[in-house]
Amino acid sequence: MKYVIGIIAAILILMIAGCSAPTCYPPNKILGNKCCLDEDSNDVCDYEEQKPAVQEEEQVAEPEQAEMTEEEPQIQQVEVPKVVEPAMPRTLELGKQQIRLGEPRKYLEINKMSAHRTSTDKGLMDYAVITVRNIGQKELDSVVELFFEGARVEEHSTRVKKEYTIPTLKPGEKYVMNQSLGIRFAEINKTKKMTLTAYDKYSAPRKDLETLKKEFVPQDLFESMEIFTYGLPD
Repeated sequence: MKYVIGIIAAILILMIAGCSAPTCYPPNKILGNKCCLDEDSNDVCDYEEQKPAVQEEEQVAEPEQAEMTEEEPQIQQVEVPKVVEPAMPRTLELGKQQIRLGEPRKYLEINKMSAHRTSTDKGLMDYAVITVRNIGQKELDSVVELFFEGARVEEHSTRVKKEYTIPTLKPGEKYVMNQSLGIRFAEINKTKKMTLTAYDKYSAPRKDLETLKKEFVPQDLFESMEIFTYGLPD
């Protein structure tokens, strides 16, 4: 019995010794069965106060900035609208040449006329491009006669007559001329009439091969204008 009591006593002594407070020397002190430094005397171990601070610093740490990559500028391709030029029936070449396949079967044609305004009440007819063809069976010695109604001579409206001699044309040949006119308008915004007549200068009585008329109104709003006519008068 004594032997059993001795064993129990020894166990109790060991348990009491294990639960005794740890040895602690200043400036450390025992806090919650721990020996630690408490310099601010707030009964909290200093190392426990530093842990949350470290955690906060870790949380407040600035996020890493994503690397900025410069993107190459994207070039936008824009389709440029094509300018549609007024269609010409053929390429105009001055001088004598052969009649091309598909050309109108006419002796006379006005290809282009040009005029511009010189003041608010008058203007100048610059030039006319005219084509004369020989669509007959023999050589042609022709003359082109021009009548211009509405010209200006000494402040009066008058009719101008001009005559142009065309070189001899063999059958199937044509002659394109750029003829300077130098006709001044009597008024702006009034209808002007231009008549061209081609005839054989050696025929008697005179035989008109073809007559072509053109009417136009030079407008005060335009500083320059071009008048195109093809084929029969409109």
